[in-house]
Amino acid sequence: MLSVVSILILNCVNLDAADGSERVVLSRSNITDRQIVINVFSPIKLSESTISGTLISAYSKSNKLLFSAGFPLTWNTLSANVLGEIHLFVRTPNMDAPFVALSRVIEGVHSAYIVKSTNRIFLLDEVNSSYYQIVKTDQGEFIIDREPVRVYDEAFKNLGYKYAKEGIGANETVVSACKISNPVLCDKINISPESVVFAFGGNESNTVAITNKGDVLFHSKNGWCRGEMFEGGYKCNKNATNFIESRGWQIYSSIKTHEGTLLGEYPTGRFWRLGNGTLVPTPLSPYSKNKHNNLELQSVSLFCGDLYAGFWPRGEVWKKSLESQNWEITHRLFSHPKILIDGLIPYRLSMLLFKGLNSSAFLGQRVTSMANHQNSLFLVSGNYGRWDKNVSDPWFLTKKQINEYGLVHYKTDSNCLTTYISDKLNFKIVLSSESVSVFDNGKNIAETKLHDFNIGEISHFEIGDGVFGILSDKKVQIRIN
Repeated sequence: MLSVVSILILNCVNLDAADGSERVVLSRSNITDRQIVINVFSPIKLSESTISGTLISAYSKSNKLLFSAGFPLTWNTLSANVLGEIHLFVRTPNMDAPFVALSRVIEGVHSAYIVKSTNRIFLLDEVNSSYYQIVKTDQGEFIIDREPVRVYDEAFKNLGYKYAKEGIGANETVVSACKISNPVLCDKINISPESVVFAFGGNESNTVAITNKGDVLFHSKNGWCRGEMFEGGYKCNKNATNFIESRGWQIYSSIKTHEGTLLGEYPTGRFWRLGNGTLVPTPLSPYSKNKHNNLELQSVSLFCGDLYAGFWPRGEVWKKSLESQNWEITHRLFSHPKILIDGLIPYRLSMLLFKGLNSSAFLGQRVTSMANHQNSLFLVSGNYGRWDKNVSDPWFLTKKQINEYGLVHYKTDSNCLTTYISDKLNFKIVLSSESVSVFDNGKNIAETKLHDFNIGEISHFEIGDGVFGILSDKKVQIRIN
C-alpha cells in the first residue's frame, strides 16, 4: 500500500524516511503551465547503489499516467542494461509508431545481439565477438558503422553487487557476486562445470541467476542460496547443495516492472516472477495452451511505458500496453515463411535435408535482444545456433531472406527518451508541454521535443514506485519546483 503524504511543491522528498513510495499531492495552482523542474540527488554513487526502479510519475486528476522516469533493470540473453541508464516518457495519443529495419547489414552476421555501453549502442556479432556501433546520420537515419570496436560491459549489477560466472579449474565453476565498492569482497556458489548462466534478474530484495541446466540461485546481502522446486516454482533452501543438471527448462530474459521482476522462459514462453527467495510462473504473458505457439521468451523491454516481449521460433514481438492487460502481436522481424507449412519451427523439415548441420531448429527465428537508446527501441533478429563461415547458405532461401537473420529493427517516438546519468547522482529533469530535458551535474545531456502533451493536466506525483518497479535506493532525494 502506498503511503500518502501532502507536501509543498518546493519541499524535498527523502525516500529514506518513507515507508514504501510517496504520493506528492499537488493542486492545479501549484503547477505552472510553463514547466516543472524535478531535481534528483543521492549521497550514494551509482556504482555503489546500482539504482533501479521508478523515480517519479505524474498523473491527471482521473489518475491517468501522464509522465514517468525511472532506472530500468533488464537482462537480454547476454547483457544487462547500462548502469545509470534512465528512461523518461509522456503518455499521449498517437504513440504507435511502426518498426522499421535498418537499410544496411553486416554481410555474414546472422547470430546477432543488441548490446550497450554508456551512451552507445552496438550490434554484437557473437560468432566473431565483434561489436559494430549503431550511429545516427545527419539525416536522422540509423546505420551500422562497419568498423568493429570492443567497448562493452555485459555484467549484471544489482543492490551494490556485480555478478559473473568464473571458471576456477577443470572441475569447478562458480557464480560470483562481488561488492562494487570493494571488488575483493565476493560471495561465490558452485555450479556444474559445463553450465552457462543464461539469465540474471533482480529486485529490491535479491538477485537470481539461472543456468542453462535449470539451476536457480538466489543472492542477497546474506549470501547465496540454491533454489529447490516447490508447488511448480522455486524457493530458496539454505540446505540445498547439489546443483541441478536438467535442460528441460531455461530462462533467457528479465525485466523489473510494476508487476514485479519478470523473467522470460522456455519451453512455454511464459513470464516467471521473482520474489524474495522465490521464483514462480505467472499469467502475465501471451501464453495460452490453445493459441500461443511461441516457445521461448528471449527478450524484453519497457519502452514508453509499454512492455515488449520477443519470441522464438517465429521472431514475433508482442506488446502489452500500459493501459491494458491484453497482449497483441505488434511486429514480426521476418517476412518469411508466409505460411508455416512444415511445423512450428520455420524450415524444420527443409533443414533435415540440409547437409552439414544436425539441428532442424537452426533456422528458428529469434528476437535475440532489445534495448532502448535515445528516442528509439532497438531489436535484432537471429537464428537458433552458431551461424559461422562454415555454414553454407541454405539453398531454399534467397539472399534477402538470409539477411533477415541478424537484421536490426527499431521504432522511434520523440515522447520517449533514454539517456545516461554519471556516477555522481545529481541531475534534474525539466518538463514542459513542448519538451523534456535532462541536466547531469549542470550539463544538458539530453532533450526531446514532445507531441500532444499538456503539462497543465498534471494533478499529482507519485515517487518511488510505478512502471519500472520499486526504487531500490531509498537515499534518493527529490525536489519539485
